[in-house]
Amino acid sequence: MKPSNSSTFPLLIYSLTVFICGYVILSLEILGFRLLSPYFGYSSYVWGALIGIIMTTLSLGYYLGGMLADKTPRPALIFDMILCSAIFLIPILFFYKKILTYLLSYGIILGSLLSTVTIFAFPMLLLSMVSPFAIKLLAKEDTVGITAGKIYAISTAGSVVGTFLTSFVLIPYLGSFSSLTIMIIILTLLYILGNKQKIRRTLLGVILIILVLLIPESESGEHIIDETESAYNIIRVGKKGDVYTLYLNDERWVQSTYRKGFISTGGYMDFMLLGKPLTDINNLLILGAGGGTSIKQFLFFSPEAQIDAVEIDPKVIEAARKYFGLADNPRLKIHFDDARPFLNRTQKKYDVIEIDMFSGGPFVPFYLTTQEFFQMVFKKLNSKGLMLTNVLNDGRDGTLVFHIGNTAKTIFPSVFTIDLKTNVLLIAFEEKISLKQVKLKLKNNSDQRINKLTEYALENIKEFQIQNGYAVFTDDKAPIEKITYEMVKDMYN
Repeated sequence: MKPSNSSTFPLLIYSLTVFICGYVILSLEILGFRLLSPYFGYSSYVWGALIGIIMTTLSLGYYLGGMLADKTPRPALIFDMILCSAIFLIPILFFYKKILTYLLSYGIILGSLLSTVTIFAFPMLLLSMVSPFAIKLLAKEDTVGITAGKIYAISTAGSVVGTFLTSFVLIPYLGSFSSLTIMIIILTLLYILGNKQKIRRTLLGVILIILVLLIPESESGEHIIDETESAYNIIRVGKKGDVYTLYLNDERWVQSTYRKGFISTGGYMDFMLLGKPLTDINNLLILGAGGGTSIKQFLFFSPEAQIDAVEIDPKVIEAARKYFGLADNPRLKIHFDDARPFLNRTQKKYDVIEIDMFSGGPFVPFYLTTQEFFQMVFKKLNSKGLMLTNVLNDGRDGTLVFHIGNTAKTIFPSVFTIDLKTNVLLIAFEEKISLKQVKLKLKNNSDQRINKLTEYALENIKEFQIQNGYAVFTDDKAPIEKITYEMVKDMYN
């Protein structure tokens, strides 16, 4: 068998080619989740759609690449496939927000599947064809095994670099648009390198790079005054009149609101202040600081309280300081951490632990709703302490409340709920306490400024009873995303 005509292309160029293709494939996959999440949410449904479609495409690409290489083993074809993938991504760079907005009407599951196919299937298919093609061009009859091993090792190394670089550097510091721009430019430069002796092809590559650099990033909605990306979120700040609104990832769901000069938001967030008449608050832990609504309210209404606030994303706190009136205070300490690791490490105990954490949109991280998590919270409460947690409720189906209530009830001796229409406030006490005693505490509220909250609570508070037929969430099994999706799917559809 004659060696393929690869002598004109040094091994180094082929190695670099498969490395970069491996890099771009995984970088696109990481970026894909970031592009889809503002529209379809942070859930296993989106990850499942993205990974499933991409793996299917890669499998097909490997097969077609090997078949094409056997039929037409021409080196130029590798770089033509790379160029086509770059060209396809150029209009995606310009229109991806409009594409995703349109496909949102198909719902979370079908919409994320169609989005992945539309945006990523074609370039992934072409890039995955490169490795088997390179093996064909490089391998001799007695070196197929070692050549294939080297090529796939180099490609995988590129994927590793793409995973880490995109996750820890490109997205947090440059954002999604610039990250995708860089990938297109890298692919085009690779095409130019593979055709360095062909003036017309080189010129075409240069023109494409110039075109990409001239594409402006599409603007956000008219009311959005600031938008940034971090390692955890796409953070948008909206302003209508004198009201500021914080959105994390999904602009249909409000994370925090703020009107300068006002402590109250007029929403469910205010009801966290019910912790004040229900127990003496000297030490308060807020899991999910967000825009700082509860921080500001407890600093104002409980001047004796020391507050620890946990927020995983430093850039969210930056936005809270810039737009939402969050200021430094000697009684406040902000911890940049995830909730469960923080609870694992802290040796401190609290009178009230407030929990209000959404990972963009309606979805809550499952590990913050389980029996194991509530056990950790219980251990960090002082005697007569309590937990306040916000649970999504659409007013028609209490399924999520029933599951989380059942779970909390396995740990806390007394659990109560207050229906806030779109949400339910779940209150769990460290000690055994009756509904009559809780109502007495609310009636004896000494702070008239929160009388409207206590009056509403007195009319609507109920003791939670174990609901038959509803599971207890554990770290092993907590299908909260499926339950949440069933609640909100009409909004997406």
